[in-house]
Amino acid sequence: MRGRGAGKASVKMKITAENIFYHELIGLHLVVLRHLDPSLEGIKGKVLYETKYTIKVWDGTKEKTILKSGARFLFYLPDGREVIVDGERIVGTPEERAKKYMRK
Repeated sequence: MRGRGAGKASVKMKITAENIFYHELIGLHLVVLRHLDPSLEGIKGKVLYETKYTIKVWDGTKEKTILKSGARFLFYLPDGREVIVDGERIVGTPEERAKKYMRK
């Protein structure tokens, strides 16, 4: 007989403004507040995919690729809160970011 909670592979940590750097960004809604490429400013949408250096966003009509570096994003968290993040802080895969911030 297994005890309470046995068999659970992992516990999903709630995403907050303080720990957003440790999480995947897929599924979050965002707005590009500032970017080195001014044509990307103001893009709103849902994060479809994330690579080490880019975020792919669905804006309702098409997919757009945005470089993380040189950008400032406004992310909408699942609980309704908003958090502003500099793109340089989220460069890297979620695994790399977790390692980087755990060391600090």
